[in-house]
Amino acid sequence: MKRLLNISTHTSDLAIIQNNWQTAKDFATRNGFSDTAAHGFQQALMATIGRLCSKPLEIVDRSVNLLGLSIQHRHWEGSAAELERLLALCGIAVTSIVSAGATVAQLRRIPSAKCNVVVYNEYGSALAAWLEQKYGTPYVSLDGAPIGFEATERWIRAVAHAVGVDPTPALDAIADARRRAFATLVRWNNLTDLPKGAMFGIHAAPSVVLPLTQWLYGYLGMIPVSVTVTPSSETPLVERLRAYLENIGCGEAWQATLEDVSPEVVIADGDIITQLQTAARSHGAHIAGIALTDDTYIDLIPKSLLGAQGALYLTEQIINGLDSIQYLA
Repeated sequence: MKRLLNISTHTSDLAIIQNNWQTAKDFATRNGFSDTAAHGFQQALMATIGRLCSKPLEIVDRSVNLLGLSIQHRHWEGSAAELERLLALCGIAVTSIVSAGATVAQLRRIPSAKCNVVVYNEYGSALAAWLEQKYGTPYVSLDGAPIGFEATERWIRAVAHAVGVDPTPALDAIADARRRAFATLVRWNNLTDLPKGAMFGIHAAPSVVLPLTQWLYGYLGMIPVSVTVTPSSETPLVERLRAYLENIGCGEAWQATLEDVSPEVVIADGDIITQLQTAARSHGAHIAGIALTDDTYIDLIPKSLLGAQGALYLTEQIINGLDSIQYLA
């Protein structure tokens, strides 16, 4: 008989469903309206995995689960493919990308992975700790997602070390992407003096904001003028983000509102970018935007925000965005 998993916030709802459905069911009751979406997301996965993975499994060497990447994240398909590509270069197999296209069969094999790897901290850290407690699976969790070349290299090295493999093949692939980006940036900088010195604002989860701010400033030479994080995101990453901004002399960018500064590039949700661009145009100014969520643009070709390909994609978006501002100006 088919087994279904239903997650409800009302116990009364469960009674109604149980009385009216004729199939065998497992029910996980959770009541957490005051919690964040990321917390509820992980609680739901804990309930699901706990039901599906009741038996211990033999550990498969050189295998990992990816946690904290979901279909809610923009370009999740391309990001998942990019991380799988880099790991495969090192001989690491991905058992399950939990909540991002994983089948039930893949979810059942979660305890067989040698290591769990967190992608976005807000959506994966609590789940990783729970899986370690329940199944004894160690996990890797760094300061933010693998966004930009440096963060991706750190992520690959950490995962490779955790499963005992050589990270060199993936690091070589990242180096190839670096060279491609560098060649383009040098030519473009000779013509425009950009992107060095261009001002940017960013609003997202801490696991995105920290590595992206470090990369935009450290690699592209861009200046943060507004750095804010999503509500209910007070995590250790926030303190590290604040400290980083102070260390580079940009402490005033922390919590500065996008409306009060004049960034040339804004990285945020699509609706925030649209509002800012509309307001800027009314004053004869222009803003380039990179949307982390966008319901108005339909993507047919998979793109990545993570890994080496993600760094190239973001570089491309920044170059073309700043180029369009120069043209309009």
